[in-house]
Amino acid sequence: MVWAQFGFTRGVFLMNYACSTSYACYSHVQLVPGDELLTCIISLFICGVVYFILYLYFDAVLPQEYGVPKHPLFFLKPLWDCCCKKQDINDAEHSFLIDSNLEEDDDVANIRSLVKKRKFSDEDPLVLDELRKVYADGKIAVKNFCLDVKKNTCFGLLGENGAGKTTTISMLTGMFPPTSGTALVGSYDITSEIEMVQLVIGLCPQFDILWDDLTCLEHMLFYSRIKGIDPNEEMDHAKQILREVGLYDARHRNAVNLSGGMRRRLSLAISLVGKSRITFLDEPTTGLDPASRRHIWTIIARGKRDRAIILTTHSMDEAETLCNNIGIMAHGALRCIGSAQHLKSRFGEGYLLTLSYQIENKKSATKFIKSQFQGAVRTARFRGTDQYKIPNCKVSQVFLIMENEYEKVGIKDWSISQMGLESIFQRIVKETNEKENKVEEQ
Repeated sequence: MVWAQFGFTRGVFLMNYACSTSYACYSHVQLVPGDELLTCIISLFICGVVYFILYLYFDAVLPQEYGVPKHPLFFLKPLWDCCCKKQDINDAEHSFLIDSNLEEDDDVANIRSLVKKRKFSDEDPLVLDELRKVYADGKIAVKNFCLDVKKNTCFGLLGENGAGKTTTISMLTGMFPPTSGTALVGSYDITSEIEMVQLVIGLCPQFDILWDDLTCLEHMLFYSRIKGIDPNEEMDHAKQILREVGLYDARHRNAVNLSGGMRRRLSLAISLVGKSRITFLDEPTTGLDPASRRHIWTIIARGKRDRAIILTTHSMDEAETLCNNIGIMAHGALRCIGSAQHLKSRFGEGYLLTLSYQIENKKSATKFIKSQFQGAVRTARFRGTDQYKIPNCKVSQVFLIMENEYEKVGIKDWSISQMGLESIFQRIVKETNEKENKVEEQ
């Protein structure tokens, strides 16, 4: 009877046998304790309950393509928490040596030390502690990532394709389990409390996930209910966010009829549902025209006042405009971190000198720059305007030379600026690639 198919087959046989003999067919009156058919029915009911419980258990603990499987003894966690002291995020089981093939930047090392010593606030919405992901083929996608993100800030994560940005976000949002290490998202551990994590986060994926037959308002109501918004407040909440992203007038329009920029804004609106403590934006402006991109920037700048935002992007201008702090990833590891100005001051090599002149003075202006600034390299030339990279030179020295001489050589106007974030990004990625290649050759 333990095997449900046997109980079902035996029950059908008993009913068929009763109807095919001189005995009357079974009726509910005949189902009394001790009757074999009643025993079959009871066994089927018990098997149904047991199999359903086993289904829920194995669905929770068996690894799948997406999602974080639970520990086989997850149902004992409340008892464990009551009887045993919960381990800190920086206990030995989560401590791993970082890949030592590259020297770690001082700023990154300071963040790692801060996390390991738990010198972060309990209110910080995101803390990563030695987060690591190794795929089945042995590829290390993320190498012992440590990070602390404060509330009401936007953190920009930059990197080439394959640097580990999307994999990191996938682990933080519960798409993939980490190989080792952990993270606190909204004070919840992603390795043991992923259901709670998903209630306090918002996600705007790299590609829109929308239903063509649903309107903007219906999308918002659907996700409001998933996030547990009070039914009496969900309509006002949905309309308020649509106003913030500029889609209120299109609230009754089906997603299939929205432009690319409007669809992206709808995805961004969905990520803001439920007043999430932290919102992940994975390349939210990729493929958009400048006007739509600017609109998205305005929404993000407004949205970070109430939450922390993690932004991955390939646009240096976007990162510099929106982000309080920026981290650059290469080969799965965080290589540098700080504000845009800090990164420029620390990693920028020289300055950009832009000068304009009359066409007839081009040769004299070029000769002057080459003679006064050793190693000057022209990076751009337009009609009557040149741009030079000036390495190893102080700003005061540039001002002294230019102010005294620029009019004499036919230069009409000039300006100086720090190297852009794009140059710093390319330099760090190039250096990392070169060092990684040397390690592989050894």
